[in-house]
Amino acid sequence: AMLVNNSEQSNSRHTVDQNVLDRLLHQLENAAQSGTLVEESYQQIFQAHHLLGDRFKPSAALLEQSRDAWSKQLARSSSSSRSSLEKEVAACLDRLGVAYDVEVLTENGMHRVDMLVRGSTDDDDGGGGGGG
Repeated sequence: AMLVNNSEQSNSRHTVDQNVLDRLLHQLENAAQSGTLVEESYQQIFQAHHLLGDRFKPSAALLEQSRDAWSKQLARSSSSSRSSLEKEVAACLDRLGVAYDVEVLTENGMHRVDMLVRGSTDDDDGGGGGGG
């Protein structure tokens, strides 16, 4: 709530006050230098940078630490057990004979997809059908 500038709200859209972001980033930089940030904080810094881009730009050192924390979290999530929903979906895809990959890292390395069904590349119908 502190990050939202109430005077800049329009059509249910919120704008993040740049001054608040700058002050927050300054405090995070100090906390990182003093060694008081926990692993989750570094992950959240990386997420904020990914979301806000140049509006939330940590120092090179803090960004590298944050990227490392994010990568470690991705590696841990890949080794965790699958949920019952994932198991049910996998069983349905198996029964249908649909090929899929599990725990696929996106091309940019930012996210991990639980299950990925790859579309056929030789289909020229554009998907969705129902043309006019």
